[in-house]
Amino acid sequence: MPIPRFSDIFTEVLQTLEHEPMLHRRELQDRVVALMDLTTDEKSRTMSRGGNVARNRVHWAQEYLCQAGAVDRPKRGYTAITDFGRELLQEPHPVTIQRLRETEGLKEWKRRS
Repeated sequence: MPIPRFSDIFTEVLQTLEHEPMLHRRELQDRVVALMDLTTDEKSRTMSRGGNVARNRVHWAQEYLCQAGAVDRPKRGYTAITDFGRELLQEPHPVTIQRLRETEGLKEWKRRS
């Protein structure tokens, strides 16, 4: 199985946070990477400039969710799901990049970038 794109794991990130008050980013990355069902080789794959590919994908999924308001950073290095994130999990379809682009948070982030 190829390593999923960051935009394909929004639902997994939210589901991982759903029953936790908050998780440290490394713990969140470990748990979501475990859900990906990757081979040992895929789990250890690095980017050309260093850094783990799978962990990087989780990082970017978390960043998009944060900018959209689905997760929050209650303190440095920690992530927690918001009420909006819980609402997204109740929707009948997996969370997509198109759905996040509808949020004011992501629109504002794009304007700032």
